[in-house]
Amino acid sequence: EDVDPQLLCASAFEPNDSFANASSLTSAIGQTFALDRCPASDTDFYFVNLAAGQQVSFDATKDPASQAGTLRIQLYLPNQTPGPNKETGPGVPTASIDNYIAPTTGTYYVQITVTGATRNVTYRLGETGLGGVDLAPTNLVIGPGSYQIADEIRFAFDLSNLRSQSVTTPGY
Repeated sequence: EDVDPQLLCASAFEPNDSFANASSLTSAIGQTFALDRCPASDTDFYFVNLAAGQQVSFDATKDPASQAGTLRIQLYLPNQTPGPNKETGPGVPTASIDNYIAPTTGTYYVQITVTGATRNVTYRLGETGLGGVDLAPTNLVIGPGSYQIADEIRFAFDLSNLRSQSVTTPGY
């Protein structure tokens, strides 16, 4: 039986409601679609690796901005103790943790929560200072024809670097 679309929670990164099953922050930031907190009791966790002394900023923005509820972004240190957090306010759809300097190297976590009873609240994540390389394929095209087991499959895709470190194309 089909589910009423109003009751469906189909985020690409679920389940990501704890430290143990956090999704990649860099992958989430690179998406063209808005992320979502659904249902109302949901919380979203993302992980990111930082080096000691690395300065970063993280932000979360309700999209669309007019959605009900207060969005909160919470940073957790590698030992899962809380670090800084920020919340949105009336007329301010973005919460930012700015110029954070990682005290130690490790896996940090970003948690997103939204207050209120609205079932589905959509948001976007942003960052500055992560650098590195994060390759993302798009526009996958599989060669024409039908395939059998052990057949070679031809495909093509566009590859983008979502981070700031330069990448050179290898020679083949």
